[in-house]
Amino acid sequence: MLSKKEAVVKASENIKHNDAVVDLNAGLFGKKWMPVTDLDNVERKSTGQNIANNLQFQQSTRIENLLTDIKNKPVQMVDVDGLNRLVETVVKDSVKHVTTHVKTRMRV
Repeated sequence: MLSKKEAVVKASENIKHNDAVVDLNAGLFGKKWMPVTDLDNVERKSTGQNIANNLQFQQSTRIENLLTDIKNKPVQMVDVDGLNRLVETVVKDSVKHVTTHVKTRMRV
């Protein structure tokens, strides 16, 4: 059993932190060394505001995900050149792939 003014701390640590040990023994440790939150300046929100903020955050996350999906989606364009060939252009991840489809003519 510990008596008054006795703690289970090494003597070398007591010497290093003498002010904290003195306050602990005097019963003032909580007042001087523990952080205190100023509850008067804390922004208080109602449950409805918290729910609305949460829904807004979820919605913005969904929109960002959809925008990245649209951005990463390949874009395909098909054109016909002057020689009646189909020119297929696919743009994906900023890389452009061009494929030309040539129709073979019937030979008589």
